[in-house]
Amino acid sequence: MGRKSEAKKYLDWVREFSKRASVEQAVGLLRELVTKASCTLKSIGTSKEELNELLLIGYKSEAKRWLIDARENSMNADVSNAVRLVQWAANKAHCTLTDIGTNDEELNKLLHEGYRSGALMVFVILREGRNKEDIPNDVIRLRELLVKGGYTLADIGTSEEELEELSGR
Repeated sequence: MGRKSEAKKYLDWVREFSKRASVEQAVGLLRELVTKASCTLKSIGTSKEELNELLLIGYKSEAKRWLIDARENSMNADVSNAVRLVQWAANKAHCTLTDIGTNDEELNKLLHEGYRSGALMVFVILREGRNKEDIPNDVIRLRELLVKGGYTLADIGTSEEELEELSGR
């Protein structure tokens, strides 16, 4: 298969994949393939405008994917990274949160739930005595999640005394 044929096949893949995730790297690679094949975007059936549109579609898909991740995990873990990526990808896609099926209120709720869930997860690790060398960092992470979420130790079923005891193991 020649490089031009390879570029055409790759273009088809990029078109399909953009419906599921960001294609920024893929578009960069496609441009590289076109250069190496000594052909033009037009000769493989596309244009700079289409590639830009595929980038926007891909970012919007990525935002939706991270939103699903945040929704599915906010009751089990800190989802602040997923929420940040929703906002980043929506911005890159030049779309609103409404365009991807959410709003600031829902994202804040997911963050809030995630901070509590993340704190609880760290607390369980501390209580079970896993990762003894990480105890100082775990205590800092626990407090950070509680502060960010507006929670107290009592909200996750513990106290300063128990935390001190767990820290001193």
